[in-house]
Amino acid sequence: MKVLICDDNPYDVQMLSNLLDEYGGFEKTVFTDSEAVMMCGESFDLAFIDIEMPKINGLALTKQLKERNPDLTVFIVTSFNRYLDDAMDLNVFRYLSKPVSRERLFKSLDTAIRLYRQNRENVIIESPDGYHTVNVNDILYLTIDRRRTRIVTSQCDYLSTQTLEYWKEKLLGDVRFHQPHYSYLVNLVNVTDFTRNEITLSRGNKTTAVPISRGHYQAFREAFFAYMGVTL
Repeated sequence: MKVLICDDNPYDVQMLSNLLDEYGGFEKTVFTDSEAVMMCGESFDLAFIDIEMPKINGLALTKQLKERNPDLTVFIVTSFNRYLDDAMDLNVFRYLSKPVSRERLFKSLDTAIRLYRQNRENVIIESPDGYHTVNVNDILYLTIDRRRTRIVTSQCDYLSTQTLEYWKEKLLGDVRFHQPHYSYLVNLVNVTDFTRNEITLSRGNKTTAVPISRGHYQAFREAFFAYMGVTL
């Protein structure tokens, strides 16, 4: 897997690089200049990005990299916890505080690699007009549509002939999916914001919102932050 490290602090870069070498299996590219990352044009599978950097800060860099590749797995690495909400808006995978904990990093990498493999998974949707193959990560949410299921993706909507119960059995074992309401399943990968009443999901140029029921809010909150690797 190709890994980007972008941090203007050489000590932090070396510490993280050593931990990644210990974990093993990565081809690393290191930048201390965020602007140079955008100029290189190289594609990465994982990225570790500091926030407070000159020229282009880490959040702006993450936004640009995610526009190039929505499936890029981004770890925000910083000493400043106040950026968590902004990182969440960008669909980052994990928010790691400096100094990076070896135990937490390795646990997060285990999950990231599993999801990296899952990112290449497709589901086949049977609809009244035929069959459609959809990448799982492109799904924003699923909802009941009469006796069928409407599957909303970043590209278009599909009307599945299977019930929502069928899709629950198929997807709820996947850490990316959670049920915040009796009538909905949401893909945590694409959650950018939520309140006690509503969840906002975004991927590519599509942004939409679904309701969250009062009785499901706490469980959803816990599931989302567990997916993000944040300890409440």
